[in-house]
Amino acid sequence: MTPTRDELRSLFNERVRDAKERVDLSQVITESGVELRANGSANCPWCGGRQKFSVNRKNGGRTWNCWKSGCAGQTGGDVIAFLMLYRNVTNVEACKILLSMAGLENPFDERRDQSHGGTQNRGEAQ
Repeated sequence: MTPTRDELRSLFNERVRDAKERVDLSQVITESGVELRANGSANCPWCGGRQKFSVNRKNGGRTWNCWKSGCAGQTGGDVIAFLMLYRNVTNVEACKILLSMAGLENPFDERRDQSHGGTQNRGEAQ
């Protein structure tokens, strides 16, 4: 039986939560070209503020922030927020990128693959 759209949404959200646990935010930031220091600080990729950007070590390195007033990154966020801002993509696109980084399949793509005889059709998971 083919899963309903609501079931796929639920599975998509579950996999995104898993991916957020698997993927190291510091590694994503470093691979994006931001040079993190050992203490988790860096020059901000948006405003250039010297040592204003940081990864919060208190919560296991799961969030980031820029402390310079007026910076796009001032509110900070998690790995999805970083991907959205850094790559200029939507929340859904950032989630898809994160799933790929974690080696997890997008359940919406799995369903499309099955319904199209195995052809890849990357659509948006809303």
